[in-house]
Amino acid sequence: EASAHLVTPDGAEYHGGEALTRALRLWRWGWIVRPLDLPRLRAVRAAGYQLTKRNRRRLSSIGRRRSRSRSRGN
Repeated sequence: EASAHLVTPDGAEYHGGEALTRALRLWRWGWIVRPLDLPRLRAVRAAGYQLTKRNRRRLSSIGRRRSRSRSRGN
């Protein structure tokens, strides 16, 4: 089954929701997602990742619509 993957320079591999939170932590506001790596919140992270994964096409079409409306000056 396809999922997000992250391989760090030192060779550590992360998959799924953990790959996304690890990558987002490199972002300026990455501290916001850091709690999702805590043991009690990993189930929330996994559920959110699965929900996003199942609705990937729907979510990407929303992004495309917003992008088009911005390019038109709306």
